[in-house]
Amino acid sequence: MCGEAMYSLRSLCRIMLFAWLALVFGMGCIVAHNAGTEGSGSLFAFWFPGSQEPAPLPPVVAPETPKAVPAPVITPPVEEHSTPQTEWIALHKGKKAGMGTLGKPEISTLSTGEVEVRFACNDAPGNFREFFPANVDSLSIDLMGAWGKGMRADTRPDKGVLKRVQIADHKQWVRVSGIARESRDKLEARVEYAPTRKILRIVFAKKQ
Repeated sequence: MCGEAMYSLRSLCRIMLFAWLALVFGMGCIVAHNAGTEGSGSLFAFWFPGSQEPAPLPPVVAPETPKAVPAPVITPPVEEHSTPQTEWIALHKGKKAGMGTLGKPEISTLSTGEVEVRFACNDAPGNFREFFPANVDSLSIDLMGAWGKGMRADTRPDKGVLKRVQIADHKQWVRVSGIARESRDKLEARVEYAPTRKILRIVFAKKQ
């Protein structure tokens, strides 16, 4: 009777041991499943985590502010025959003769519609005279001085206030005549000299 009791007690202990092991095994599987992380480690390490501090993050580098690029400087084009306006000196009417020689005339139409006649003048210009011929709508300018023989020109500009420019030399002057493109237009002229460039010019314009 006593032996049977001991055998039953041993069987009960074995059953309880197997049940306890099964319970521990089941809990271990559950904990291992729920404790999965990206890093490696054991179950013991999960239950008893270490006291290591996390690795410091790299410093944040602020983006460099782009430097302002200066705007390009644009220089306006200069006309081929342009001369600073302050350099031109107006000549006076009179009979004083100029000295030196005049170069070949250059006739051009300006952007304003005015017609310009230029001469290279290697010395000092004199006075000028002007008159309006009665037979045509024109204006004549006489550049006073014995400028030499052979000064001749007859040009018909395509545009501008003049439809014809005539140049002829005389004994005591050179005559420059401009004929208005429109018969109803009245003409006027500026006679000027640029001393630094040695240029004498006559600018024909519509009278205001």
